[in-house]
Amino acid sequence: MTDVNQANAKLNQLTDKDVRIVYLPPATVAAAHYIGPEPESGAFAILDAFATEANLAQVYPAARNYGFNCPNPGMREDGQYGYEAWLTIPEDMDVPAPLSKKQFAGGLYASHTIFPEDLAGTGWGRLWHWAENSQLWAMDMDGSTGENMNGLLEEKLNYFALHSSKDFAQFDLLMPIRQRENAQ
Repeated sequence: MTDVNQANAKLNQLTDKDVRIVYLPPATVAAAHYIGPEPESGAFAILDAFATEANLAQVYPAARNYGFNCPNPGMREDGQYGYEAWLTIPEDMDVPAPLSKKQFAGGLYASHTIFPEDLAGTGWGRLWHWAENSQLWAMDMDGSTGENMNGLLEEKLNYFALHSSKDFAQFDLLMPIRQRENAQ
C-alpha cells in the first residue's frame, strides 16, 4: 500500500509543466471588502451590484476579477475572517462607497487553474509545494503579510460569462514569483 500512496502523492504534485507563468498588467480596481460569515459571498455581492449598476460588461468587457482573504482565517480573535474582491475598471471610472478605488501593481505570477471545490482543498497546497521545489521559480512575497494572503490572488475566470454559473466556474490560483538566481 505504501507504493500506491507514494505514487498517488507524486501524481498530485505540480511540475513546471503544470504551472503557467503569466504577467498580470498593472490595473485600476474597484475593491469590495467584507468581514463576517461567508466573506467571499459578502464581498462579491457588493462587487456584483456595482458591476450591474455601472453596466461594466458593456463599458469595460476586459474586466478581470481577483480576490483574496483579508484578513486570513485565524488572524482575528473573534475567529472571523474577511475577503477582498476586485474588478479591474477604467482608470477614470468613479466607484461609490462602500467600494474603494485602488491601484494593482501587477507583476509576474505562477498560475494554476482549479475548480471551486479545490479552493478549500489541495489547490493552494499543491501550488505552494511547487514553488518550494521549482528549480526555475521562487515565491516573491516581499512586503506581503498573512493579513493580505501574502500577495496570493484568486482570479475567477470569465467573470461576466460565467459569474452566475454554479455548474462551471474556474479559478486561477495566482502566486507572485521571480526567477531563481541560479536558474538556467
